[in-house]
Amino acid sequence: MGRMKAAISCFFIALLLIFKPVTVFAYEDIEGEIIEGQKSLLAVLVMAEAGNQDLDGKRLVVDVVLNRVRDSRFPDSIEEVIYEDNQFSPVEDGGLDRSMWTVTPDCFKAVEMEFNGNELDSNIIYFSAGRYSDYGVPCYCHGDHYFSK
Repeated sequence: MGRMKAAISCFFIALLLIFKPVTVFAYEDIEGEIIEGQKSLLAVLVMAEAGNQDLDGKRLVVDVVLNRVRDSRFPDSIEEVIYEDNQFSPVEDGGLDRSMWTVTPDCFKAVEMEFNGNELDSNIIYFSAGRYSDYGVPCYCHGDHYFSK
């Protein structure tokens, strides 16, 4: 009987060594990781599009992307909005990839400020450098960018 208990104990110990426990993540954890990744991507876009602008200029670029996510005419995620064809020139010309290595703390700050409910403008959905976009209704110019709704 003693040998049987020892054999069973060894069997279970062997099972524990072979089959390690699997970590199960809650949906909220996975969703949080996705959101953080999209916020980082957004900060890189801000660097590519508005790296030479003041903090408000960076925040306005964030607003354009977030407003598009909420607008039914555009995709439903930050990543899809950024990578939608012919929307942001740094995606097309490689500037987004280059900006990944030069993104500044101000870019992350701009993203966080807009995510925390301190949006500067919840209406703008287009911007262009040097002139108003061919789309939307012109609103105003800030720095080098012309914003439209």
